[in-house]
Amino acid sequence: MMRDYESLPDSDLLRLVPTDEWAFPEFYRRHFFGLAAWLFKRVHDPELAHGLASESMARAFATTVKPGARTVEYPRAWLFTIARNELSRWRRKGQLETPVADGLGLSFVVEDERLNAIVDHADLYDALDHLSDDEALAVMMGYGEGHSTAEVARAIGRSPEATKKVMQRAVKRLKGVLQR
Repeated sequence: MMRDYESLPDSDLLRLVPTDEWAFPEFYRRHFFGLAAWLFKRVHDPELAHGLASESMARAFATTVKPGARTVEYPRAWLFTIARNELSRWRRKGQLETPVADGLGLSFVVEDERLNAIVDHADLYDALDHLSDDEALAVMMGYGEGHSTAEVARAIGRSPEATKKVMQRAVKRLKGVLQR
């Protein structure tokens, strides 16, 4: 049976990681660039931000696959706490260390276009933090990924009419935040 990963909340995805090979890649897809953009705002170096984000994701993965791993109640906050710890470690040591990413085989040469995406979208990811989860998901799915209003409505659990209003309101708020 193929799961509908996009409709699963992050906490459910993380709960599935030990037994489902596609759960963590979906979590990664949802959060990597936002995490890297957040780190970029702090270090002003896209390659370093990418390395810190990769190590943070690797540590998150390593934690979730451990037998008896505890349930993560607030996955995004948990992930950003891991990233904040990686950032602190980098500041203390003055160099990027990626032992977990290296151990899992997740360290790789980063293409310039991927680094540019981090820089180009840092303000957008910052602005998305000012929206509710439903609003951010609706904007990303509807405008960023080209899903139909009906698909977005199913994902956020609202009617298509209500979803249109959510998306319009979210875009208006997003524009206001980006203009500041």
